Order: sequence, then structure tokens, then C-alpha cells
Amino acid sequence: MPIHTARLIHTSDLDNETIDNAHRLLVEAYGGQFTETDWEHTLGGMHAVIAHRGALIAHAAVVQRRLLYRGSALRCGYVEGVAVHQDWRGQGLGNAVMDAAEQVIGGAYQIGALSATGAGERLYRPRGWLGWRGPTSVL
Repeated sequence: MPIHTARLIHTSDLDNETIDNAHRLLVEAYGGQFTETDWEHTLGGMHAVIAHRGALIAHAAVVQRRLLYRGSALRCGYVEGVAVHQDWRGQGLGNAVMDAAEQVIGGAYQIGALSATGAGERLYRPRGWLGWRGPTSVL
């Protein structure tokens, strides 16, 4: 299996074509269930991208959030918009974009967090991500 490496780019440095391609990839990967609100949550941080011959085939983003835990506000790197083009699944690209996302989290944040679909859990759990058992809310 070939080894893939994601390129890290801040939202402000993404060109319009890459932004459009990332949005399209996410909408397609989530079967049309990826909303404009989901897209907005994906912007404003670092993006891990993998392209093949100019086509975007994998994406993940890390954006800053505040996570309140036991009265403390933690600086959180929140993973958003993880997707691999359907023709490229099963080749390690999900792990490659998560490698890059985790590098960002480890270098800049106190904690990492994400919300996972059932399919996503198969990617995240073997990497050491744990399910949260407590309540959650948005401020």
C-alpha cells in the first residue's frame, strides 16, 4: 500500500478552487447530508489535504474551539470535515489526513475532539480516540 502524506494549509491560504473542491468532496462523501453550517464549521483553521493529479481526494480540518470541562476552558483542536473520495477509500488516506490533523492538535492545543459517525469511529478508535460519555452542549 502506498504511503500518503497530507499537506497542511490554513483556510486563509486556500485558493478558491481548493475551497470549492473541498466543499464538493464533503457534500459527496456525506451523501448530501453535509450542510452549509457544517461547512462553515470546517473553515477558519488548518486543513489537511491530499490531491492526486490536481484532484482533491482527501480532507480534514482542525479548528479552534473552547471545551469546558470541570469549570476550565480548554483550548481544543476540533476535527471537522474528514472525508476521502469514494474511489480512494481503503488506501490509508483517512489515516494520512488524521496524522496531519493530530500533528496540528499536538502542537497547538490542550486537547483534541471530534464528532464521529459510525463509519468514522472505525477510523478514529484504532488511532486512540475515545468516546465521550458525558453531556455536551454548544455555547
